[in-house]
Amino acid sequence: MINPNETLRFDTLFRFTHGHEKGLYTFCYSNGNEEIVRYDTDYETDNNLELDDPDYEEFFAIVFRRESGELFEVTYHNLPDSIFCDGKRVI
Repeated sequence: MINPNETLRFDTLFRFTHGHEKGLYTFCYSNGNEEIVRYDTDYETDNNLELDDPDYEEFFAIVFRRESGELFEVTYHNLPDSIFCDGKRVI
């Protein structure tokens, strides 16, 4: 990982998606909501601050596609509470 704040949970998901690009993922949130998504891509990104800003950071984003076709990013900032792929727990 490129950011020390990226947790083992995020790293596990990041590595898992690269071997399971075609899987059907279920995201589970603490409020009881669940979402069915598919992996799309991933990339390095940042928090849109200037490089010399002390709060500047780079990190990875994993992009998933909702059933509606909408794309959204998952980073260590907004990682779901648990994730399953094809019925098997990832994190």
